[in-house]
Amino acid sequence: MGRIKDIFENNDITEKLIAMGFDYGRGPQGESGYVRTFSDGAYCLWITVSFHENKLYLYNEFECGGLLWKRDCDIPEDVLEDCDKFIEWLDEEVG
Repeated sequence: MGRIKDIFENNDITEKLIAMGFDYGRGPQGESGYVRTFSDGAYCLWITVSFHENKLYLYNEFECGGLLWKRDCDIPEDVLEDCDKFIEWLDEEVG
């Protein structure tokens, strides 16, 4: 795939992520991508989706600071072809 086609194919996914509250910026470890945090008062989960690196970064910490766990994984090529499939994959990875 070419550079322009890649941008076009990811466009629907990025629009969906923005609609779901993701902002383009930097995650807690400096990784760039679409970032959103979820907090329950005790813990804060950072989710960073980097299409540039084709990676998903998850970083879970105590609300007051301090790492609980972190992990990253590659985004499968087949989920990038379908927005709904991508969101389902993301939901499974985030847990």
